[in-house]
Amino acid sequence: MAEQQKLHRSRFDILDAWRTLAIVLMAAYHFLYDLALFGVITWERMFSTPLNILERFICCSFILLAGASARFSRSNLRRGLIVLAAAVVGRIRPPRPQT
Repeated sequence: MAEQQKLHRSRFDILDAWRTLAIVLMAAYHFLYDLALFGVITWERMFSTPLNILERFICCSFILLAGASARFSRSNLRRGLIVLAAAVVGRIRPPRPQT
């Protein structure tokens, strides 16, 4: 129990709030993209200046948050190897039959 309280104290609320905001904005942006894909909104509106700015903000947020969070990680090498292994496994697939 004491370890759990110690772990909770070491978190940064601002990073958690920013990460939450970035995820919610990303979900909203993808929902708008789906609406454009199904013809509910026009592509011109989808790629308007405000949404382009929002897209850049979301992308930069994830990159900055990843860098900030990596600073507090105990084992970046281990985590990197796990992500690399997942990418390799995800990339390997059985050959498709030729038609």
